[in-house]
Amino acid sequence: MSSTTESITERRKRISEKILGFDAGTAGISRFIVTNIKPLFDAVAQAGSVEQDYWGFYHSVDIKLGDNHYVMTLLTPGSVIIDVLKLVADTATSVTLLGLCGSLNPRYPVTSVVIPQYVTESAEPSNWTTLN
Repeated sequence: MSSTTESITERRKRISEKILGFDAGTAGISRFIVTNIKPLFDAVAQAGSVEQDYWGFYHSVDIKLGDNHYVMTLLTPGSVIIDVLKLVADTATSVTLLGLCGSLNPRYPVTSVVIPQYVTESAEPSNWTTLN
């Protein structure tokens, strides 16, 4: 490999630092929280203990909630979540998406906590797996 050719690991690190403000591959945190709703981001940040701020294109914080550490990122609405999930895929053991499902489904009032029962891969959406 020539000195001008960037490895996949180096490229992922550079992109992660630019977008998230930290290297997701070496941050040492495997739990992630993602939201595009600033009041939710602020409320969770106030409920926990923010250990470090990260500033990339998006704002992320290393936050302690209970006995666990998370990196929580405030994104813009849209499909950017897919790119962020790709950046954390190698190290993530959990990803929690915070949103307002009451705005999408009138059966659930705002402030309802909705826990999915199934998970699927985007390549095979008809192949569902039941969650515990």
